[in-house]
Amino acid sequence: MVAEAMIKVGEKLTDLDRHQFYERNIEKLIAYHTWMYRERDPENTGLVALIHAWECGTEDAPHWAEAMKIAAPENVVRARESGSFAELDAARVDLKHAPLEQRPSSEDFYTLYHTFELTKQRDFALHRIKDETNAPLIRDILFNAILCRANAHLQAIADEIDYELPVDLREKMARTERVIGDMATASGDGQMYSVDYRSGEYLYESGVSNLMALYAAKISREKAAQLEKIITSPEYWPKYGVATTPTNSPYYSERRFWQGPIWINMNWLLREGARLNGLDALAERLRMTTIELIADGRKQDDSIFENYSAKSAAPGGTRDFSWSSALLIDLVNE
Repeated sequence: MVAEAMIKVGEKLTDLDRHQFYERNIEKLIAYHTWMYRERDPENTGLVALIHAWECGTEDAPHWAEAMKIAAPENVVRARESGSFAELDAARVDLKHAPLEQRPSSEDFYTLYHTFELTKQRDFALHRIKDETNAPLIRDILFNAILCRANAHLQAIADEIDYELPVDLREKMARTERVIGDMATASGDGQMYSVDYRSGEYLYESGVSNLMALYAAKISREKAAQLEKIITSPEYWPKYGVATTPTNSPYYSERRFWQGPIWINMNWLLREGARLNGLDALAERLRMTTIELIADGRKQDDSIFENYSAKSAAPGGTRDFSWSSALLIDLVNE
């Protein structure tokens, strides 16, 4: 989201200040994108791989939760076999911030920390993690859709200040654009799915990440219209949209982290995607519904929270959550 942030800051500046801001920072942005492709897409597929769910921030989303099962640590395996996670639940210090029903399950929580240690012990090197561990490695579609959009922002910044991007980087950016477009086109309904890095197989669990071809903005109007129908379906939009996991998924949980509740940043991304694809009515509906969601949540607890129930607007997770607050300001001030 660094390139998106640079564009948003640039929009608030005078022409001269914006150009100077871009000139001061473009080489840093180029270095970041170059590193991402070099370290995380060594095969030049156009899709970068993530070494941990925390890199995209959707740690217990269904496709990550499913992929993590094979990498569970011994204490999780023992709890599975006993049929009780009570002992592991009781040891969690994170529950002082939010109740268990609003946090990742202990099965996912302890596996997340275990797989993080596996990656840390391999110096976060993709090839070592792949060869020496069973930690999940995923070409996450949310992350790659954001990367695709970030590439477009990087090119726009370069064009504005007459800066020529490196040829190799331009080729990699173009490859990502083609792959994202091809994945959405090949899909029957425009949804895209994350890919297991080791096997190359699609991870078909349903979730809001699958809708992010809209934000990448490299799809046809027909596919965008198909995605609009999915976004506004009762499964994703039971009352307030958009649930992170649809209500008809076996993973759906109304209050649990990335397995049901609405996260304001996801609504913001989908709203941006709707605007980019000419779906103005959907963009406005997302804007107004998100404002209404937070307002209704504040009637239940007068703060701004990490996430909200898609059915009742019940607030969940951490209080005084900064990105929910910042994005609300952006939506209100339009």
